[in-house]
Amino acid sequence: MQKEVVETMNDNPVNEGWKERLGFASGTVLLWALVLTKLLPIASTIQLPHGLRYVDPTGYADFDVPVFSLLTLLGGLGITGLLLGVLHVGARGLWLAAITDNSYVESTAGIDRFCQKTFVSVFSVARYAVLMLLVFPFMFAAIGLQRALHRLFIVESLGFGMVLYFVALVAVVIATQLPLMIWWVRRSSRTKNVQWPPPPINFLFRLIPNQINVLSAIAIPMLFFFIICLTLFLSYKAELVVSDTFYDEKASVVDARINLGGMTSDITKARLVLVNSKRQTIRDLSFVRLGSGNYATRIHLSGLSPGRYGVILEYPYIDMSLIPFHIQRLRREQWILFAM
Repeated sequence: MQKEVVETMNDNPVNEGWKERLGFASGTVLLWALVLTKLLPIASTIQLPHGLRYVDPTGYADFDVPVFSLLTLLGGLGITGLLLGVLHVGARGLWLAAITDNSYVESTAGIDRFCQKTFVSVFSVARYAVLMLLVFPFMFAAIGLQRALHRLFIVESLGFGMVLYFVALVAVVIATQLPLMIWWVRRSSRTKNVQWPPPPINFLFRLIPNQINVLSAIAIPMLFFFIICLTLFLSYKAELVVSDTFYDEKASVVDARINLGGMTSDITKARLVLVNSKRQTIRDLSFVRLGSGNYATRIHLSGLSPGRYGVILEYPYIDMSLIPFHIQRLRREQWILFAM
């Protein structure tokens, strides 16, 4: 009976090539997914002092914002691919265990359908990612043109910069798409059998087999969009380091360094304070910019009595390192001991 079940599963057209799919998912998909997730730490170091606005208050378009968006998009693609790849490998393992156990034979069909959907979902997500990636060349070209126009007019205004960015984006789209449209119209006038969209674009839309239902077709892009938003939200950096922990009466100052990046790049929102052992604020600390998101401050120990003191960095951002707890303010602490 067990041998007949295995032969029936292997003879099923749906299961043809399941070993190749398993090897592709466990090898290529997971490997490239891990590579893409390595881009997220790079994204967290990009400086975004004005958030995700493509135009700063002076009217200049910022290249760092689309670079940050591109890295987080690729990172979100990696996380999605990693999730789907792990689900496929795990479900296929359950399927293999089920077909060897007579008591679970009835569940093999459902598990196998899930394996099929997770496999084709990888290509579905890749298709959406490719379509989104095609937008970035236009964005970079528009930003370059906007910056050139802004230097020409010399008007430091956010509204004027937004108008210039919109004009530059429209100009880039027209300049790149108009020749293609003219070429396609001329080709259409000579040939009756013209395929639209063109074969390369049509290939992207026909990449997904008909093994995915309407519910999955809606859930997969929603999952991908949610993960992209999550990667945008998680791409931040907030670090606080003090020069040492123990100080005696010979020490006069304590050096502290702050490193901000990603979604927590705005130093005007950060607050650095010195507190006592009871967490009572002694004084606010000012800092000096060193560049690339690095800031430094010097804490004078004169006038302080021996004891335990804390240097606390606060930033109005949800601290995702404390999941599942919901913390409205990101906090980093370093404690020092001052003894006579």
